[in-house]
Amino acid sequence: MRECASLVRITNVNQASLDIYGARSKQELMKNIGDTFVEASYDVFAEEMAVLAGGSPIFSSEAVTRRLTGEENIIRIRLTIMPGSENTWERVLVTIADITAAKEAEERIHRHTRLTEGINTLLLESMTCDTRREVAEKFLTAAIRITGCSFGLFSETGVSGGHLDPLALSDPPWGDPPGPDGPGAFMVRLLKCLENTTVRDILAEGQQSLIIEDGELSPAVNGDAGGRFTVMVYPMRHWGVTTGIIVLARTRDTFSSWDREVIEVLSVAFSTAIDRKRVEMALRESEEKFRSTITHAAEGVVLMDVGRTIVEANPAFATLLGYGGDPITLSSLVGEPFDRFGHPEDRESDRCMYDELLASSRDFYRLEKRFVRRDGEVLWGHLTVSTVRSTGGSLLYLVGMLQDIVDECRPGAHDHC
Repeated sequence: MRECASLVRITNVNQASLDIYGARSKQELMKNIGDTFVEASYDVFAEEMAVLAGGSPIFSSEAVTRRLTGEENIIRIRLTIMPGSENTWERVLVTIADITAAKEAEERIHRHTRLTEGINTLLLESMTCDTRREVAEKFLTAAIRITGCSFGLFSETGVSGGHLDPLALSDPPWGDPPGPDGPGAFMVRLLKCLENTTVRDILAEGQQSLIIEDGELSPAVNGDAGGRFTVMVYPMRHWGVTTGIIVLARTRDTFSSWDREVIEVLSVAFSTAIDRKRVEMALRESEEKFRSTITHAAEGVVLMDVGRTIVEANPAFATLLGYGGDPITLSSLVGEPFDRFGHPEDRESDRCMYDELLASSRDFYRLEKRFVRRDGEVLWGHLTVSTVRSTGGSLLYLVGMLQDIVDECRPGAHDHC
């Protein structure tokens, strides 16, 4: 193909062609036309020859070529055999257009699309994580894979008081055996470098990132410690506050603008995911405390929906009404109308106050009323019913607390109960 290509002779070119290849004159381009070919150009040239030899008078494709100044570009090329030259190919009209910028923009869109899809997948997967550490490990793995780095760490709190406490940490692929008292020599050097005053100041001043090229950090790769090692430190911020840092390192070329864009997007997504996980864990802890409080409360506690149907009851409530406090018995109470356990003569005693709860005219009410135990005996109880509402004011559920006052309401004490 190279020999065949060398036989091509240009008879004339326009100014646009000179501009595409950075030629100062027709003579310069004609003389150095061979320099515009790169290895991939010959593949397209071979395809072109095959199409024309097959009898088609037209060929079009995209090709990578080289400007006379050395930079590669991407062109769209179209060849048309002129009338009368079908058998000899003596005259061929070639039109070219430089589409380098368009292809770069297209690739950028594709990369951002893939990145967005990847981030969305990460956010969904992070919802299944149980801890913030698991979230950090997922995002760190993605950051290393996308940027082609060799090593990375995420620290939720960043550099604080001269100490770095990583939330997620990858193992250096070149090996870094731990020392007798802790991390290996490489990690010791890296943490010491990250904890210096310069890094703290940069993070505090709100700068976007820091690139460290420190010869002392160069690890031994395949037994050769002479390779360059580059570290990028990127602050994670949430609502303008630095919440941690991302550290990525590699033993080849430095970080590109695309790498920084990737890490910026990842840092925002990670901050969102870690903040959501923090809220989830706080809610879970609050829920566990709430459940524990209900379970171990001495008074009977029952949660009801707005229709006064039981959705949860504690052992004390079941015991007061003559039922067992075991999980199976408690689950059997779920779905039962609360009024079912009231004395027939007292079931409507609090209806008016209940309606006022629904109308938001009151937040709670108290009264003494009779209940019917499982064995048919009458239980006198002090009942408090309160509401739990959303931040928007919507009624979520009712909480009923029942206290046994049978000693106060023995026969003869009925009138003041």
